[in-house]
Amino acid sequence: MAHLKKFSLAKRLAKLQDTQRKVFGLCCFGTEEGDILNYSAHTIIDRSSQKTRINCLDLEYTTKQFGYPFLTGNMVGLDERIVAMQLDLKQNSWQDVQSGKSLILINPKIVKIEGLVQSEEMNPCVGFVRAIIDRYEEVTVEYQTFDDEKVQNFSGFDAITFQQALDQLNGYTILDPRLNKGRWKLESKYLGKAVKTEQALQYYKDEITKLVLSNPEYFKMRTIQGKRQFGRFFIRRYDVQKIAQICGKGNNFALNG
Repeated sequence: MAHLKKFSLAKRLAKLQDTQRKVFGLCCFGTEEGDILNYSAHTIIDRSSQKTRINCLDLEYTTKQFGYPFLTGNMVGLDERIVAMQLDLKQNSWQDVQSGKSLILINPKIVKIEGLVQSEEMNPCVGFVRAIIDRYEEVTVEYQTFDDEKVQNFSGFDAITFQQALDQLNGYTILDPRLNKGRWKLESKYLGKAVKTEQALQYYKDEITKLVLSNPEYFKMRTIQGKRQFGRFFIRRYDVQKIAQICGKGNNFALNG
C-alpha cells in the first residue's frame, strides 16, 4: 500500500505543478510586440538553468492550452531557440488540436532531409492568412534537452510543423515570399473587412507571383547548408524592388538559418 500512496502523492503533486504553469500570450504579426517574429532567436547556452526549464515547460503548457501543434520561443516573446510540439496528433490540424505526445526541443537543427510535399499552413501569430509552402516530407533533427542531446526523425504532419517552427525561430513567417512564392490567401472571415488593406495585399501577392515567374532562381528549395541570410522581409513594405533584393539575397538561405 505504501507504494500506491507514494504514486498517488506524486500524481497530485504533478497536477498541482501543472496548474501553476504560466500561459504565454502570443505575439501578433504587424504589432510592436510582433517584431520579434522577424528576427532569429538566440541560441541557449545554459540549457539546464532554472529560467530555461521554466520557460520550456510554460511554452509546452501554453501549446496545449491553445490547442496548437507547436509554438516557438519567439512566438510568445522569448528570444530563445525553443520549440514545444505536440506529436502523433489524431488529426492534421493547425488549431484546436487534441493533446498529443509533447516534446520540447532546445537549439534544434535539421541534419537530414528526404522527399518533397506541398503544405497549406497556418500560423497563429499571422492568423489572417493561409499559405502554401514547399516542405520536405521527412526530416532528421538534432536537438538538446535540459541535460542531454538527441536525434529524432519526423515524417508527415510532424515534419511539416517542425519545419515551420524552425523557420519561425529563424525569423521567417509564412508570409515571407521566399517561402510562399505568392501562394497565399486571406482567411474568409477577414474578406471585405478592410478593403484598402485587402487591395494592397492583393497587389503585393500579384507582384510576388510575377517575381517568381521572372526570377525562379530566387525561390529554389532550400538545403541544409547555405550562406547565412541577413535580409528580413516585412510585409509593411510594398516596394517590389526591395522585395526582389531580399529574395535575391535569399537565394542560398538555409533551413537552419
